Amino acid sequence: MADELSYHDNIDVYVLGGKMRCRGVCDDMMTLRQLEAMRFDKGFLTGYGVSSEYGLSNTSINTAALHKTVIENSISSVVLVPSYKIGRTGFSVVDEIEKISILITNKDADKLEIKKIKDKGIKVILV
Repeated sequence: MADELSYHDNIDVYVLGGKMRCRGVCDDMMTLRQLEAMRFDKGFLTGYGVSSEYGLSNTSINTAALHKTVIENSISSVVLVPSYKIGRTGFSVVDEIEKISILITNKDADKLEIKKIKDKGIKVILV
């Protein structure tokens, strides 16, 4: 994705370094320190689960810390998850649902859970 975005002159692309684990993910303390020094207009992230009650969660403590930092350092945070992750919770808490600005998911997401998320003031986009 970073390579594709680098072809656009109007987009600045930064790639975080650190110890790489499976599928090219860097989520160690070196990565976290780099991320803490950045600020974002819009922070885009995903997760293991999004719940109206338990918020955004992940399966890795390190990745959860990175995602929390993105939320804290963003004017607006956008979470993109497939519908099967709506209502699901993972081991590691990222942040409460109210910290998310926009949730983007599939139209077939659980309707009741989507309503509960909207009721907390989150903009939900169904695609």
